[in-house]
Amino acid sequence: MATQQLASMWLRRPDEVRAHLEFASDKVQVMVLGVGGRQVFGRFDLVAEGVRFGVHEKLAGLVVPPRLGQPVEARYESASDGYLFLSEVLEIQDPSTWLLAEPATVERRDRRTGKRVQLVDYVGYEVVVEHPDGSSSRHPLVDLAAGGLGLLFDPEQTGLGAGEVYPAAVHLPGVGAIAVALEVRHLRDLRPTRDSTMAGCRFRRIAYSDRMALTRFVSGWHG
Repeated sequence: MATQQLASMWLRRPDEVRAHLEFASDKVQVMVLGVGGRQVFGRFDLVAEGVRFGVHEKLAGLVVPPRLGQPVEARYESASDGYLFLSEVLEIQDPSTWLLAEPATVERRDRRTGKRVQLVDYVGYEVVVEHPDGSSSRHPLVDLAAGGLGLLFDPEQTGLGAGEVYPAAVHLPGVGAIAVALEVRHLRDLRPTRDSTMAGCRFRRIAYSDRMALTRFVSGWHG
């Protein structure tokens, strides 16, 4: 059984890999390319010759292109999963556009297996949720990851519905307020341990610069 579960996490057939990359290139907002010990943010699309990676416009002119044949590691996320593939640089089309070899395999990872920092009982780490009636509510963070967060709320005071999407601002000391759209994925009653309910949420919308700031925060957390 374990072997079957592990195999299901990989795309190995050439037609599966190409179909996935075609879909992901249209849906994925950010690819992080690990090259020579650096992380370069950008977008990608699938072309006949391979995978074309474009350095994000805010980094254009600031990133030194890799050398031909240099190995790279590509990471990106969908709404529910993280993906990774290994490739190499085939061509430098211009300083901000690099052609990568089409990968032989793509690894799929549940995003929940990524780093998640525990923030319960840390003062100042909170999220402000905007409600359809124009009101807002403030909630302590339970945990935080690159793809979403957990928050606490009192169901007798605040109504959050599973499947609903809310504008919100995540407040992190030293980082500031990060504007997001939160989709409530599940609710868990914590009574009698706490007089509250935990909402597990994923980010439906977040600006590129804010996603980078959030990723740096999560990666560097040592609490």
